[in-house]
Formats: sequence, C-alpha cells, structure tokens
Amino acid sequence: MKKTITCLIAAVFLFTAPAIAKAELPVKVAVDGKIISFPDQQPYINKDNRTMVPVRAPMEAMGCQVEWNDEARQAIIIKGDITATFTIGSNTYTVNGESKTMDTQAVIAGGRTAFPIRFAAEAMGAQAEWSNVSKIAHIFTKKDVDQQAVIKELDQQYKPTAPGTINIDVSKLGKIPSIPDSPWYQATNEQIAELKKVPLLTTAKTGFDGDWAYDPNRPERYTAYDWYSRYFDRTPYPFVSSEDLIYTDVDQPCFRGYMDFEGKGFRVVDLAIHHQSFLIMDPITNTRLYLEWYK
Repeated sequence: MKKTITCLIAAVFLFTAPAIAKAELPVKVAVDGKIISFPDQQPYINKDNRTMVPVRAPMEAMGCQVEWNDEARQAIIIKGDITATFTIGSNTYTVNGESKTMDTQAVIAGGRTAFPIRFAAEAMGAQAEWSNVSKIAHIFTKKDVDQQAVIKELDQQYKPTAPGTINIDVSKLGKIPSIPDSPWYQATNEQIAELKKVPLLTTAKTGFDGDWAYDPNRPERYTAYDWYSRYFDRTPYPFVSSEDLIYTDVDQPCFRGYMDFEGKGFRVVDLAIHHQSFLIMDPITNTRLYLEWYK
C-alpha cells in the first residue's frame, strides 16, 4: 500500500559528487538556479563521496509527487506521465516499467531513504550538474535556462571564502538612508541578528541599546549616525551595517558591521571614531586592523 510522503517521510537522494569534495564542506541543492531550503536534515557528503540530499523539497520544486510504499520498501516519484520507482537494497530502478541500473544501491540511512539524485532527476526529464566550486548540486528542468550563467552566478555567491569571512553581494543591498553618499550599505535583518551575536570589544561600556545608539532627550533615535556622518566617507572599504548596530566604546560610539577589509572578503569589524582617529577593530580577536588620524 502506498503512502504519500508529504508529511510522513523525508526520503534522501544520493548525488554522485567529485572525489575531491570533502564531507565537512557545506553542500547545497539548486533547482533552476533557486537554492532549496531544508528545515531539518541538511545535505552532506558521505564516506563514499556521495552527496546526501533530502528529497521532498527539491522534487516538489521540480513539480514532482513523491510517494512511499512501505510494504515494498520503494520510493515512487511521479511527474506527468513519468513514474520512477527506486527499491531499497537494489541498484536497479524502473522508469515507466523499464528497468535501469545505477552505480550504487538505494539504502536506508539514519531512517531515511537514500539513492542517487542524478538518476531520479534525469528520469523526470531534468538535467543534473555538479559545481565543485560552490558545492552545489544543480537540477535544471527548463530548457531555456542558461545553465552556465546560473552556475557561475551561484558559484560567485557561495564560493568558499577566506577564514573568518562571508559572502555578501552589496549590489543587492541599498545604501543606509541617512548616509547615502558613503560606502556604507544597509545590512539585512538576518545579518543584523548574526552581528549582534558576536561579543563586543573588551572596552565596551554599553550594549547596542546604549546612549550613543539612543538618546531619549533627542528626537532622533540613532543620533550617532547624524553626529558622525561627516566621517563615514573615510571608511577605506565597503561597510555593511545598520542603525541597530551602535554601542558605546569607552565614551564614543562604535559601529558594528561587515567590512570587505583589504578586499579579502567581508568580515565582522567594529568601527570607532574618537580622539581624532578612525579605528577599525576585529571584535573576535580584539585586535586593531586599521587606524587613521584626522584633523
């Protein structure tokens, strides 16, 4: 008897990845250029250099229906007039009743069904590609998609970064409204949340709700931006921050954000303006990165 997998099973596909892919590297799945989100089990590469991917999200993104036959231990994928059936413990599968062979067996791993996603995607008329640059398993269902352009764009966005850095595409961020002519960009809500998790400098006197961030005696909520905006064009590299990210360092404001320091990738920094100096600190190591004196 077949049972619909939608709410009961998160079967897992196995994508054949290049041998140089490492298990510790993050793996993603994209369908027609859209990165798929996985709420529980995340994709990973197993000891046989196979990429394990939860099936429901990517297959539904392809417009497929996925069912599970518990009695026969089979995963069934349906799209239009195509039905592909994968059996646990077998390296053969069927497409509309025609038997085909895989280079690995379908298995149960950690209570989840696993088999090669390439065979399933191609059985549904899609094309599967692997990018070793960004560790993304691509599935293309549309014939008019420029596959190489999609792969290149996601490679740029998700390519490995230097230690302590992250990927940020500032072309998709707007300028901070109060300082439009400076090299400062408005951080997203997710970026703000992550930046607030990083410990403050050891010289910090307040948190992000300190006097410099908010003065109840003035109509402006984030007064430090108004008072110090004349210095913001001194930032030597692009800076992603927000009016939510000000705290008091010693007796002056300190601005938290991501900075593309020395063009080596965006990293968390704290920017302080005091005593006629423009100071950039690494809050993680509590070390100075940059200092400029001004009049």
